[in-house]
Amino acid sequence: MSKRIVLAVIAVSLALVAGWYWASPYFALRDLRDAARSGDVAALEERVDFPALRENFKRDLRARMASEMAAPEDGEGLGVFGAALGMAMIDPMIDGFLTSEFIGRAIRRGKVERTGDAERRDDAPDLDWDIARSGLDTFSATPDDEGLGNPPSLVFARDGLGWRLVAIHIPGPDNASGQSL
Repeated sequence: MSKRIVLAVIAVSLALVAGWYWASPYFALRDLRDAARSGDVAALEERVDFPALRENFKRDLRARMASEMAAPEDGEGLGVFGAALGMAMIDPMIDGFLTSEFIGRAIRRGKVERTGDAERRDDAPDLDWDIARSGLDTFSATPDDEGLGNPPSLVFARDGLGWRLVAIHIPGPDNASGQSL
C-alpha cells in the first residue's frame, strides 16, 4: 500500500514539474503583456531585469557596430570615425531609451517603433508568440505575425520559479522590414 502511495506522489510531482516546464513561459508572457497593456510600470519592472537587458543590448550593439567598422564598404576613414563616435555614445543612449515605457510599447505592438511614429494603441489585438527553449533556464519568444516582418525576439531567464526578460535579440541587417532598435 505505501509503495503505491509513494509512486503516486512521484507521478504527481513529475506531472507538476512537466506542467510548470511547459506552461510557465506562456504565463510569463501573459503577465508581461498584461503589465504592458495596463501601463503598470512597477509590474513591468518586476518582470524585466533592466540592468541585464541594457548590458546585453549594449554588448550586441557594440558587436554589430564593430563588425561594420571592421569591413568598411567604401574605405572612407570618416565612416570609421563616425562609427567610433557612435560606439562612445552607446551607453547613455541605451540607458535613456530602454525604459519601462519603451518595453511596454514594444510588447503591446510586437515591434519597436519610435514614440512619434504611432499613437498609443491599447486595443491592439493579442499577438501569438513562438516560444523556443534553451535548456531549463532560458527561452525566447518571437511574435508570430507575418505583418511584422522579422520582429525582435524577447529572451527570458529563469528567476526562481518565474521568468524575467533579460535580452532583446534584434534581427540582422537582412531584416527587410527595417525594424530595429
